[in-house]
Amino acid sequence: MTKTEKVVLATLPAKQSVRQLSAYGRQANTRAWVIGKNITASSDDLFYGRYDSPTGLPDLGVAYPQWHLALSPVPGWGWWQREVTIDHADMIMVVLGMRFADKDSRERFVAATKAHGDYCLRNEPATLVYGLGQIADRSPGADAFTVGDLVVIMACADQHALDQHANDPKHLALASRMADLRIEVESHFSQTYQLRADGFLWR
Repeated sequence: MTKTEKVVLATLPAKQSVRQLSAYGRQANTRAWVIGKNITASSDDLFYGRYDSPTGLPDLGVAYPQWHLALSPVPGWGWWQREVTIDHADMIMVVLGMRFADKDSRERFVAATKAHGDYCLRNEPATLVYGLGQIADRSPGADAFTVGDLVVIMACADQHALDQHANDPKHLALASRMADLRIEVESHFSQTYQLRADGFLWR
């Protein structure tokens, strides 16, 4: 992860031209780009990418019908790639948005959960991406998000791997740990996507 690297999330029409997005993928500063079909609610697709850029949102060459976000990865929390070669088609990606009462609560949450990311890296080989980013920029249509919110992005090999992560006793214990620390977390966005074959999760 470079100092200027950003993560971008955007909603796209389900039939958005992959050719246009492929052009984005050929740019030298693109580290990842994939498209996911929403299996939670709406018919819109999710675009996920990582790219080197000191500021602002990338030009994907496509229209944004609902919203797009730029996230600054939280240093030392989780991971954005593994040292393996994968076929990401049909993998599951989860996006979870979190809001906090103030900066202190957000920073205490990050400090209290970093070790959990390390635990998952060691014990969940089928979890390919498990990263945390802070929203640095957003489009006017991103009404569900506020600059400063935290967003967890997780990509799992399949539903079984996602269920194993969600049902791990250490993961389930996080809620009570937050309560003990008096850290109030508002989970205001939670969507699940099935990844298409286009693009790459890392390179």
